[in-house]
Amino acid sequence: MEASDATLSGEIDLRWQIDADVQRVAVERRAKIRIRRPFAARVRGVDIHGRDFQLDVGLENISSRGLYLRIPRTLKSGDDLNLLVQFSNPSGDGATASLRGRVLRVEPGADGLTGIALAIQSYEFV
Repeated sequence: MEASDATLSGEIDLRWQIDADVQRVAVERRAKIRIRRPFAARVRGVDIHGRDFQLDVGLENISSRGLYLRIPRTLKSGDDLNLLVQFSNPSGDGATASLRGRVLRVEPGADGLTGIALAIQSYEFV
């Protein structure tokens, strides 16, 4: 596994197994595949100061159960967020989904952005 295969949140959730050549091989334990593309998204929520916000961001990664993004706001675990995500493909078209999620993890960054791991609670393609 190369560094680019680690999640963009900085975590590496691996277990080691021995392959047929008796070499250690890293295997990610996640049950769902993560897509690491900067899909455009609009995120709405309330920060820790009680201020409503709406921001246009790019997702760091997404799976069928969760996503990771970085925003210039501070949240706390358990907060709810709403997102409108534009899934694009090489031909330039794609689907749009409305997501509702709950913050699982908050990672303050040295660059002033906060990493947010979000569990998807519900979604609808619009």
